[in-house]
Amino acid sequence: MAAVTGKTAQAVSTCATLICLSVLLLSCSARLMADDRAPTVVDKDFADELADKSSMQGLLSYMQRKRKRRDESGQSNRFKDDLNHGTLQTTLKFKSGWLYQQFGVNLSAFGATDLTYDDELPRNIENEFSFAGERWSDENSSEAESGVSVSRAVLKYRTEDKQFRVKAGYAPMHVPGIIGVNWSFQPGTYRGVQAKYTPQNWTVTYAWADEYKAPWYLKTQHFSKVNAWDPNPVSGDNRIDYIHGLSANYQPPEADWSLAFSAGQSADYVDAYFFKLAKQWSIADGLSVSYQFYGADSKNDPGYELYQGLAWQQGVRAQLVSGDWQWKAELLATKAEGIGTYLPRLTRGYANSQGALEYWWDSRSDWNNDGETAIYSGVWYQLSSFNLPGWQIGASAAYGWGAKRWVDQQQDHQAKDGKESAWNIDIIYAANSGILDGLTARLHYTHYRNHQDDKGSFYYANMFTSERDIKLEFSYPFGVF
Repeated sequence: MAAVTGKTAQAVSTCATLICLSVLLLSCSARLMADDRAPTVVDKDFADELADKSSMQGLLSYMQRKRKRRDESGQSNRFKDDLNHGTLQTTLKFKSGWLYQQFGVNLSAFGATDLTYDDELPRNIENEFSFAGERWSDENSSEAESGVSVSRAVLKYRTEDKQFRVKAGYAPMHVPGIIGVNWSFQPGTYRGVQAKYTPQNWTVTYAWADEYKAPWYLKTQHFSKVNAWDPNPVSGDNRIDYIHGLSANYQPPEADWSLAFSAGQSADYVDAYFFKLAKQWSIADGLSVSYQFYGADSKNDPGYELYQGLAWQQGVRAQLVSGDWQWKAELLATKAEGIGTYLPRLTRGYANSQGALEYWWDSRSDWNNDGETAIYSGVWYQLSSFNLPGWQIGASAAYGWGAKRWVDQQQDHQAKDGKESAWNIDIIYAANSGILDGLTARLHYTHYRNHQDDKGSFYYANMFTSERDIKLEFSYPFGVF
């Protein structure tokens, strides 16, 4: 069945719930700002801060996706549907002003529902835009569900000179190269605290968290040393009490280069490191080049083995902008002996936490198998000179080779080095005037090839069989106040 009865009604219900949330926030703000008593100086300052600088923004988003994957057993050349859904999301974000120039609140919530859904495809449960279940490791058994989830609920503070800021509660958090979030049309959410200090020429960031949810789960979950399908992933010795990370970025005044260093840790499990050197040149509209190193080492207690020695990914990026043209090229190399794939996060299971890897090629694969070297290049062109303002087209391709096969912490020396490749086409539109101002639309097609399809999916640690993937995305922001 291509469509499930009642999905449209669920979408209306989801949108209505978010509207109710916005009305509630408006009501609370009005009560705080309105008082029959003669206002004191403190009351007036409090009201002025909220009235003048608070805002609520909304976002309507839609994803239509269809993905076909080649026979995962490797026994035939037949492609069959792997994902097929159309999902609507509605987001509301409330951002308060700074009370006494130092204190504030950020709140946001979103709703998601599938308007079209093929219930014969079990992987649709994990489509990453509607909800796969309550929490990581507690997914639904039949299909994805509609619902509303809070993505931000934080108290924030800054010093009067604005050099030190801290937020605590439920929010996306970022430590360069170490801690990041999974994205849908909005980011994932940690439960924790993040602080940022910005003295002259420096940016120092620290974050600590004990729970996380990707945006396709309703509630946060503890961190784990194992995968989601383990019988007890977040209890006993499997549970990780916390993750944290610290980074320092340095850029001299008016310099065209910068340095970044980061280190992070999941308690008693993984240590992670990051280094980045970036430089810019005034060639055409701008040429930027960077070198990045991501490293991870695991404790490897019995039953929790990950890497044999230091695992790493390192690469070089070059990007050039010239008029209506944009070009990007990246080279990436990976070493991940042991489990055979580099995990860009401080936990093992996907979506239990997330790292902050800058390399993302939207080419289906993560290009992160042990021994693999991968290269990516793409070019995009703005069509304004053809009297098509806001339109952009692009094409890109990736190729990876040299992947090693690991099974149960042992390298399979009989297996040939693995190869994979992909090419992509983009058609993008961004409206910047009129009633559709802010609307973005993107059509993205990926043709991914596993060069060893006859071996089946995951013969190499993170290499599935060939795919054809098409995504159509729409996003439209709107203001509430």
